[in-house]
Amino acid sequence: MIKIRLPIIISTLVLTGSIIFAIFIFGSELGLDNNEKVENLIALIAATTAIIGAVFVVYSYILTNRAFILSQEPSLLIQVDNPAIDKVSHTRITYTNVTNNSLSDLTFKILVYVNSEVIDISDVFRPEMNMPGRDSRQRRFPTIETLKSKNLDLTSITNSKKFIKLQISYTYTFMKEKKEILAQEYKWNSQILGWEIY
Repeated sequence: MIKIRLPIIISTLVLTGSIIFAIFIFGSELGLDNNEKVENLIALIAATTAIIGAVFVVYSYILTNRAFILSQEPSLLIQVDNPAIDKVSHTRITYTNVTNNSLSDLTFKILVYVNSEVIDISDVFRPEMNMPGRDSRQRRFPTIETLKSKNLDLTSITNSKKFIKLQISYTYTFMKEKKEILAQEYKWNSQILGWEIY
C-alpha cells in the first residue's frame, strides 16, 4: 500500500491544482470570452491528464527497474547434516547458489553459542570466495575435534543443561554493496551427536 501512495499523492496534488486553476479561469475577469475560457479548460484537462499519466508511467518504470535489479541478486540454499565417517561425527554444510548469478566475495560466518558464550569457527571456510550461478559445494569437518580446538569440549557438556546453537550466516557483495544474510540456526543434539534445525 505504501508503494502505491506516492503516485496517488502526486496525482491528487496535480488534480487539485488543476481544479483551483479552472475555478480561477472561470471566476476571474481576465478579459476572456466564454469560447476562450472553454479552450483554456480543455487545454488544462489535457495537460492534467498527461501529467498524471506520466507520473504513473515513470513510477511503473522505477518499480520495474527495481524488480529487475532484485532478480539479479544471488541467493544460497544451505543445508546441514551430520554424517558419521569412520564412526566420527562430522558436520557437513552443503551450499548451493540457486540463481544464475554469481556470488562475489562470499564469506561465511559460523558461530557456535554455548549459553552466552560465542565461539567463531568461520575459519573452516575460505573467506571471499567467488561462486558461479547454479554451483553447489560442501564443507565437512569433524564436529567435536573442531570445537575442541576452539576450547569447547562437547563431550564434557553433553549431559549438562547448557544450550548449544550453531548459527550460519554469509556475506557477499552485490551492486557494490555488502549484504549479510542469516541463513539458519541449529541446536546440538547430544543423543545423535549432531545438529538439528532450531
